Amino acid sequence: MGVIDDNDIKLNGKLLAGIIKSLEIKGSAIVEELEVEGKGKKPIQATGFEDSSINLDLILLDDINGKTKEEKLQSIQDIFKTKNQKVPNIYNVVNKYINQRGIYKVIVKDFSSKLANNKSEIAVTLTFREYEAVTIKASKKSNKTGSNSKNNSKKSNTINYDNQDWLNYLNGDRGLAPSNVSQGRSDPFKNSPVSPYFGVKGKK
Repeated sequence: MGVIDDNDIKLNGKLLAGIIKSLEIKGSAIVEELEVEGKGKKPIQATGFEDSSINLDLILLDDINGKTKEEKLQSIQDIFKTKNQKVPNIYNVVNKYINQRGIYKVIVKDFSSKLANNKSEIAVTLTFREYEAVTIKASKKSNKTGSNSKNNSKKSNTINYDNQDWLNYLNGDRGLAPSNVSQGRSDPFKNSPVSPYFGVKGKK
């Protein structure tokens, strides 16, 4: 393959140093085999596409009255990873061939370099990976359960059985309710020290 002008690739608007020897782009479909009972050969089903990969081979040379090959190597190293960097950078890539394949954002997945025997040039191989941002929307959780339980809690607390005599009455022999109580009349023993339900008031 013929040598391509090294000004043809830009990452975030900055020219990539070096002479491009080869540029290869590989795309793949995602294919899964299906389990079908009674069939010896497994049928396949296409489910999508893998992110494309870009393999780039560069040659770094000293420029006359310009950058050295070591300086160019350092600039590529900084593109791949700087000191103390934890996460790969995302780059907007501008190149006619790459953009024709529908690729506009990449990360540098692999980076290798090799010094020639005569030390006059450095061979660099870069592997880019197509990058597509994934947006995850957080859905609001329903508070119905919490609100219901809260309401239920309130309802359950509206009646407090703190009176031990009342509990004893509920658990014991209640007898028959007086006719005046069943008819909604006032309790004639309300102000009496003796109650027909609890015995002497104030005593358990």
